[in-house]
Formats: sequence, C-alpha cells, structure tokens
Amino acid sequence: AYQECLAAAEQIMELVRGGCRYRDVSVVCADLGSYRPMVELAFHRCGIPVYLSGTEDILQKSVIHTVLTALDAALSGFEQRETLRYLRSPLSPLSMDTCDLVENYVITWGIRGNMFLKTWDKNPDGPGKEMNEHRQAVLDRLNDARELAIAPLEQLSIRFKDARNMQQQIQALTDFLDQIGLAGRLEALEKQ
Repeated sequence: AYQECLAAAEQIMELVRGGCRYRDVSVVCADLGSYRPMVELAFHRCGIPVYLSGTEDILQKSVIHTVLTALDAALSGFEQRETLRYLRSPLSPLSMDTCDLVENYVITWGIRGNMFLKTWDKNPDGPGKEMNEHRQAVLDRLNDARELAIAPLEQLSIRFKDARNMQQQIQALTDFLDQIGLAGRLEALEKQ
C-alpha cells in the first residue's frame, strides 16, 4: 500500500511539473482508513499538500449501491438473490410497495434466470388459488413492474456481454442509468 501511495505521489509530481495545480488533483481510494497514514507520510515526504475528506464508505452510497447491484443482477444471469437486491436498492425504478409485491411473487414461484425475462402468468396469491379479476389486476401490475425494472437490466446484460472494450461497457452502463431515469430520481431525492 505504501508503494501505491508513493506511485500516486510521483504521478502528482509529474502533473505539477507539467503545469497542473495541486488543487486540481484528486486521489480516490476505497479504504481511506487503511491508506490514510501512508498517504500522509508519502505525500509529506514529497512535499505535496494533502487535504483528506470523504471518509465515508463510497460503496454504501445510494448511486454506487444501485449501480453495483444492477451489474450483479445483469451479469449473474438474473439470479434471484442478485436481482432482488437490485430491485430493493435505494434508486431502483420500483416503489417499495411494488417491490414487496414483486419479491413475494418471485419467492412464491421460484423466479430466477430467464424467468425474469418472460411474462409472468401464475396466480400472485400462490398455487391452489383460483384466478379472479382482482388477482389478474395484481398480476398485470406485477408484469408492468417486471417490464419497468427488468427490461433495462436485460439490455445492460446484452450490451455489457457484447462489449469489446471498456469504453463500450461504460457506454452500456451509462445508457442503462439514463434508461432507468437515475438523474431524475436523484433530483427528486434532493428536493425531499
């Protein structure tokens, strides 16, 4: 870890020699708690001013959590656990009430893999129950929710697997975030 900090310091020194200002440089690490003493030591030895902030775990942030769970769901082949984690993520396109309905249906009928991609036709109240108008309305709502949440994941999965390079993977992820309207939901959260 200390060698990584020294390498970062050397990179910063090279940027500064090229005309960059220290305040224009940011260094991001996943575990600042472990790296903090080594960053401070390495940067001090190189004469680099250091301002440390953001000591929160970035992986616990809503956006990062949503992105990671979406990737897990899409790239796992829609395994039940990973897909439900995405649907429960703070910025998934489903409301919590709708997510509860979907989760109950998925668990009741053992939905996993490609079953997420097909129209659901089983009784939402479980086996042995007679289908009626109310249950059909609930099933229609479930299929609308499935389409809203799973269709973008399916596109992400296809495009990510077909990508030939990192740029195409990043574009697939960016398009997914646009498709689920992440920016709009973040703005709505900010206003609350």
